[in-house]
Amino acid sequence: MPLRNPSSAAATESPDSDQIDIAIIGAGVMGAATAYWLKRIDPAISVAVIERDYSFCQASSTLSASSIRQQFSCPVNIQLSQFGIQFLRSASDYLSCEGESIDLGLTEPGYLYLASAKQEPSLRAAWELQSQLGASIALLSAAEITKQFPWLNTDGIALGALGLTGEGWFDGPALHQAFLKKALSLGVMKIQGEVRAIHCESGNSGQRFANAVHLADGREVLFAGDIATMAASWLELRARSRLTGPLPPSYRSGMPDSCQRRCISTKAGSRGIGGVSVMENLCTDECTKRFNSICTNPLNKSIREPLNNIHPV
Repeated sequence: MPLRNPSSAAATESPDSDQIDIAIIGAGVMGAATAYWLKRIDPAISVAVIERDYSFCQASSTLSASSIRQQFSCPVNIQLSQFGIQFLRSASDYLSCEGESIDLGLTEPGYLYLASAKQEPSLRAAWELQSQLGASIALLSAAEITKQFPWLNTDGIALGALGLTGEGWFDGPALHQAFLKKALSLGVMKIQGEVRAIHCESGNSGQRFANAVHLADGREVLFAGDIATMAASWLELRARSRLTGPLPPSYRSGMPDSCQRRCISTKAGSRGIGGVSVMENLCTDECTKRFNSICTNPLNKSIREPLNNIHPV
């Protein structure tokens, strides 16, 4: 059953101040998920989400590539992703409102991380940790990588790590809308407005407490508990370039952060996503050259020609 877009539901214009325990600024996927979990854990608390644009056309929730992986070097990240993949696989159990099926288009072809000889020890150490925590990751030699991904240029590659399950991508906007719809069904209040200021008062211990937000249209939203800011929650990101462009239907590939490179292959999907670590003063042309270098001659024409349409995002 297709999801009804909860963004079209009427927003609460004048919430009673004594009914709000927690105000969440930003109703994107993080704000909606926070509201959902708060109400799931304690149905008695009152929660409101405040969002300036319920079309979410410029939100990271809408623009995100929406992928998931188990290949991290921090145990907490691995365990969070293990919970995340189980949640995505069972989304209907968590987020269905009236018995409808939640189809997130989850696809699990795996991530392939590639390492040079210098990076090989780090990749092996990460693999050992991931395996200890139950992640299903296979180490591949350069020859095995070439056999499985004949289109991939493995020059200088000593080792690869391929996720066998629990890694891939999903429909991020669908997940966002499901979270928001479920949160609203649990009684979360929806307020439309742009927050311009947060009012704080000092408590007896000298600490400052936020107890109201001021909206751009002059309204004031009071609350008795806490405030969570989910707007622009990317915080400070290291600058890097992402290149996108149409690729043949059989391929979706990417290049990662830092020094490693990853490529993902699937039989579904019609666009490619690539990212390269951006160094100072590195121009877009150089990024495109790096992206081109992952492809070898057998698919030269079918893959490289569409790269003419690549643009930085």
